[in-house]
This record gives sequence, C-alpha cells and structure tokens, in this order.
Amino acid sequence: MALYESFRIQFTVTVFCSTFLLRGFIVKHLKYIKISIALVLALFLTACRLGGEVTGLESGDAVSLMEDVSGNTVIVDKNGKFEFSERFLYDTDYQVSVLEQPGNNGECRVANGQGTFSGDVLDVKVECEYLNACTKEYAPVCAKQAASIQCITTPCPDHVYKTFGNACMADKGKARIAFNGECGSLEGVVSDDSNPVRVADLKVMKFGRVATLLDAKFDGDNVEVEVGFSGCDDEATVDFYVSSDFMESNPVQVGSVFPLNTNGDQGDIICMAYWTKKIRFDLLPLKYKYIEMYGTESGEVIIQGVGLYKF
Repeated sequence: MALYESFRIQFTVTVFCSTFLLRGFIVKHLKYIKISIALVLALFLTACRLGGEVTGLESGDAVSLMEDVSGNTVIVDKNGKFEFSERFLYDTDYQVSVLEQPGNNGECRVANGQGTFSGDVLDVKVECEYLNACTKEYAPVCAKQAASIQCITTPCPDHVYKTFGNACMADKGKARIAFNGECGSLEGVVSDDSNPVRVADLKVMKFGRVATLLDAKFDGDNVEVEVGFSGCDDEATVDFYVSSDFMESNPVQVGSVFPLNTNGDQGDIICMAYWTKKIRFDLLPLKYKYIEMYGTESGEVIIQGVGLYKF
C-alpha cells in the first residue's frame, strides 16, 4: 500500500514527457500497481508538450502554425507564449512550420522548430515582421546585397551590386543603396560586407545631426573612418555620403558628410556623453562613377575632409 501511495503522489507531481528510464521503473514494479493505474501512468508519461513564443505580431492579427509530422495545428493571435493542445510521444520527431501567414503583408519565420522529443520542447521561436508592399514604379537604385558566394579569403567578397526597381524593393531585399539610378558598369561587381558609400547630390540633401570625422585610413577600395558624436544614443549608426558632382581640379574633388541615424527624435534631449565609432566603408560606387565620367580605369579623387583616394 505504501508503494501504491508513493506512485500516486509521484504521478501528481511528475512533469509530462518523462524518460524511458522512469517508465521502465514502472514496468519493473508492475506487480505492485493495479493494471489500470499502470496504463494511465504509461500513457501520460509519454506525453510531450510542444510550444514556444511568438514576437512581432501586430494587434488584431494571427498566425497559424502546424506540427508537420502529426498535422496538429494551433492559431496564435497575440505575442507571447503558445503551446499545441495535443501531446506528442517521447523519442518522436517534430517540425513546426507556418501554415498561414498573418494579414497586412506580415511574414513569420520559425526558429528552433525541428528536432526529436527528449522532453518537453517549449523554446520554439516564431518571429514576425511586416513588409510594406512595394509599388511597381520604376525608379531604379543601385544597391549592395548579400550573395551566395563561398570564400577562402578575408575580407570575404560575398556581396554584389545590383539594380533594383526602386528603393522599396532594395529595402525589401535587405540591400544597401549606393546611389539612385541603374548600376551600369558596377552591375554584378562583388565586394565585402562593408557599407557602400552613398553617392548623391549633396546640394539637395537635408541632413540632421552629423558625426565629426576624427581619422581615416584608406585600404584599397575601402576606407576605415573613426567618427565622434555627442548625444544619448550610443547605438546610433553613421552613413557616409559623397557628392555626385566632381569639382574639376587636379585631382578632382568631392564633398562629404557623415549623417547620424539615432533611434527616434533626440533633438530636445541634452546629453553630455560623447561616442566614437570605427566604421569601414566601400568606395566602389565612387570609383565607378569616376570611371563612367572620365573613361579611365585608374584615377585619384580628393574626398574633402577625408583624404586622397587612389585607384
């Protein structure tokens, strides 16, 4: 009777999806337990839970998920924890996928969604984001995008320049814009993952806060700059713009500016902090603009405030 009571207490506190070891213990002591109790224990101790967390889902929207092996589904209509209502057998495979994406051009992706049950699985990640639909207007931009290139050198030339139909399409493709217009001779040129210099008409550009250049070192078609800025946001990013107008001199010159991108409007916030960052920029967009302008594969450009770029 004491052994029966111990099993009764153990059953009430046992977490679902116990291992074969515990079930083996039950079988070993089967003669001390009523058959009905043993069957219930065996059933529940093979039941594994499957769930995780959804993030990025907009209010009022929902995403439908499926466990592909069993075909079980769950609809999640808010961010936070979720769990399939069904239970799954120990030592069987599972694979979670998105059965139906949310509306409003939302897209959800699953991480940690595949494996074999060795216990409860409650760490599946479903990350959702909403992509603005791009118009079909053709306003081409030349942008730098990651490509499927295997490397044996460092830095790795695993990015490529390509023409996108408009800036929205480039953004949707996670590409970084180099200049407005088609890439031209820069089309298909490979480079590393450093940010491209932005070539633009600085006379019509309006910039807010800008960083101050502290140092610059050229390395082939790249330049590493150190910039400084004050403010409250140490996570601010810095762009590098150069003028699309070549000032005729010997060598030719272009203007430059380092716009500062902060998280939100901090114009009314006063901070005494001062930050410095070192950033590597790709100068190929400037080089190819020069080649198209002057029809020569080599040249020199003075980037005002930065230094002399030779190629």
